[in-house]
Amino acid sequence: MSSIRINGRNITGGDRIVIINGKIVVDGNDVTPENEKRITIEVSGDIASIEADVCETITITGNAGGVKVGCGDINVGGDVNADVKTGQGNIDVEGSVTGDVKTGQGNIKVKGAVSGKATTSMGNITHG
Repeated sequence: MSSIRINGRNITGGDRIVIINGKIVVDGNDVTPENEKRITIEVSGDIASIEADVCETITITGNAGGVKVGCGDINVGGDVNADVKTGQGNIDVEGSVTGDVKTGQGNIKVKGAVSGKATTSMGNITHG
């Protein structure tokens, strides 16, 4: 089982994280910290998916089913078995991606294979 830290606070269990308008929901449970403007997520292990409108940084040490963020950096230590997308922010994947990798403004770095497309409107793409 993965361990999840949101703004330094440990969250028990969890396979799916959704953040909308500052509200953080993990597997259907509201875990929103009080009076926090910035959101950072750290996942030690694998996670099925993360979807967020805004998140400063998402770091996953294992594999992910898919990661989509409106604004924020994404770092994945393993493979991504779907798309990885952010509107504004950098994407760094140590493994392979079976979907697309896309950022509107930011750099993309994928060490493994990309089955889909890797695109950025403003930034650099590094592969391998």
